[in-house]
Amino acid sequence: MAWYRGGTIAVTNGSQVVTGTGTAFVANVQVGHAINLPDGRAYEVAAVNSDTQITLGNPSGYLGATASGQAYSIQPNQGFAQAAASALATLLSQFTGYLTTALAGRFGDGTVAAPGITFAADQDTGVRRTGDNALAIVTGGVDRITVSSSGAVATAGPFSVGKGTYPVTISSDSASYANMGVGYGAGNTAAATGSNNVAVGLQALSSLTSGGSNSALGLRAGQSVNSGSSSVYVGTNAGSSVTTGGGNTLLGYGAGSQLAGSDGNNTIVGIYAAVAGMNGNIVLADGSGTPRYRWDGATNTIAGNLAVTGNQTTAGTVSASTHNVYTANAAAAALYGVATQDDIAGPGWAIGCAGIANLGTSNPTSTTGRTWGLYGAAPGAGAGGAVNVGVMAWSKSGYQFAAFNYAQNGYSFFVDGAGNIQPGTTDNTASIGTASNRYSTVFAGTNTINTSDKTLKTVRSTTLTNQERAWAKSIAVVAYQFNDAIAEKGVGGARMHWGVLAQDVYQAGLDAGIADPMHYAFLCRDPLTVHRQEIETVPTRVPAMETVQEPQTTIEMIDGRAVQRVVIVPVERQIVDSFPVFDESGNPLTRIEQPFVAGSPAAAEVRDDAGEVVQAAVAAVPEIPEVRVPIVHDVPRLIDSTAEVARDITEPVLDDHGAPVMRWGIRYTELLMFLLACQPPQS
Repeated sequence: MAWYRGGTIAVTNGSQVVTGTGTAFVANVQVGHAINLPDGRAYEVAAVNSDTQITLGNPSGYLGATASGQAYSIQPNQGFAQAAASALATLLSQFTGYLTTALAGRFGDGTVAAPGITFAADQDTGVRRTGDNALAIVTGGVDRITVSSSGAVATAGPFSVGKGTYPVTISSDSASYANMGVGYGAGNTAAATGSNNVAVGLQALSSLTSGGSNSALGLRAGQSVNSGSSSVYVGTNAGSSVTTGGGNTLLGYGAGSQLAGSDGNNTIVGIYAAVAGMNGNIVLADGSGTPRYRWDGATNTIAGNLAVTGNQTTAGTVSASTHNVYTANAAAAALYGVATQDDIAGPGWAIGCAGIANLGTSNPTSTTGRTWGLYGAAPGAGAGGAVNVGVMAWSKSGYQFAAFNYAQNGYSFFVDGAGNIQPGTTDNTASIGTASNRYSTVFAGTNTINTSDKTLKTVRSTTLTNQERAWAKSIAVVAYQFNDAIAEKGVGGARMHWGVLAQDVYQAGLDAGIADPMHYAFLCRDPLTVHRQEIETVPTRVPAMETVQEPQTTIEMIDGRAVQRVVIVPVERQIVDSFPVFDESGNPLTRIEQPFVAGSPAAAEVRDDAGEVVQAAVAAVPEIPEVRVPIVHDVPRLIDSTAEVARDITEPVLDDHGAPVMRWGIRYTELLMFLLACQPPQS
């Protein structure tokens, strides 16, 4: 290699700096070269600072006299060749590392057509820098995935994770799908145009094509939906048979799974709730697939079988044709239902709605226009034979209210729209008050009307007998005060009354020779009664309970700090027994716990003729068989117990000798007519 002598130099005694004039040190001088200077000595080049400056390696600097405009020469040495060979070996090692391991390097930003990191056989695929702290993964000359400087990740279209026919698909592109599917086969929108759908669960919304704004959560939830839109499916197999119907809200295991494909606008809650052909319904159901409570979208009525609520001993049902609701408490009495006469263990109340056909065992009146009813049962109707009574209100020819007596199979009384009160279905049988429960005062604008229709009477006589005249003349009219008024107001405060004493009238009749004074209707005598409640202990069934230890999170103040702790506390919970479910043929029913997943064989590594890997080895994926578990029905366990039931008891008041105590009375209108008949006719 030739020596370099371009230009001249200036040196200073004791200085390590050599200054050049017209020199090109950078291109021609290397660290480690020797420079021959004017003092005849060779010095090592320690640094090439610029084209006009070199730093000597001698710590004492230049040893000769200071001079300028001097000739010099640069002498290469064998160390440079050795260094070059070493650098080449390092470069080859690094290049081998790039081929076999990941090494750090710098690359150009690149473009979407030619990314900064690319491949020889596919130069429009790779990674490029799109801006400060931002990059993109490019395939086929398109930014498929971009990462912004804030960490936001966006895709050019639906983003799928997984392989096979049904990958997990997520799309946020408002111009196309904007769908999200999580789970094997969830929201299969690869060939779809539907948008704004969310599917979570294996094969949820797996058949979706053009339907939009659906939400599905659960194994196979909405799996048949094709073009149906604006529905919510929550639960395994929820809405699994709906294809084109929309506007449904289905909640529960198999909820709406029996709907027809086009059924829509339903709100359905319960296991296997609803049947085909429902539109615009609100449905509650249990595991039988039959609606237990249903609001029909066309008629706004309630249909289906509804189990009686409360602590009943026997659960009644209500037929779909009557649309009634019952509640009852536990006890021995039975309240007969409406139309279907279902038994409900009483005492209790039943509340019905429009269209009730029967009360008790027959239909006492027309149901035309009836709007609602309220029914009750007295205690002991089933065991003690007490009279069942109830209350019913309805609208028929104006507003009316009625009390119904089940034992008499008729109404006790009516209150019509004008406020008139009248007795029930049987004429001339009911009284106002009793001997033991009297009204104090009756305020009225006119006197009472006693029926005096000739056609209702048989005349026996128009004159009194001698005994009757003697009786009439012996009846004494006296002034008196009521004892309870004297007790309340004192003798001076109690009001004075004029009249007769019933017992004295009776005795006067006997004294006059009347064989039976009570045969005359102006005399009344009724037994006194008292009402009391008797508590009876009756057998019943109650939920079986157990005490279990459960962890609970609590926060306690310890040394001035709020510390969260987990403590174990006893908790009472109901015991539930699980029973396997069978179909009508006696075969046990099962459900899918783990769906079948196909496996795949192993694949060996493939290399080309140059030994390059063109396909990596793939491990075998084992097949996962389908796992089914029995369907069970949970039933709360009941145990025998007792309950206290209050009974209303009515019994006669007895005197000291055990005889019934009677309360006497007078019908003054009839007595006055009797006394008037004794008077001689006026001339």
